[in-house]
Amino acid sequence: MILINHIIEVGESLRNVVKRLLNNDMSVEEVMEKTGLPEDYVLKIKNK
Repeated sequence: MILINHIIEVGESLRNVVKRLLNNDMSVEEVMEKTGLPEDYVLKIKNK
């Protein structure tokens, strides 16, 4: 089994992916690295 560590969006919005990762105790920096999203977008979702 090969684990590639990529997120593939299948019917889940990026907003929900970010919320889920943050709720699983990932830091903003970890979420940015995992998703490739910019810091301002991740922070905007975190602070809502």
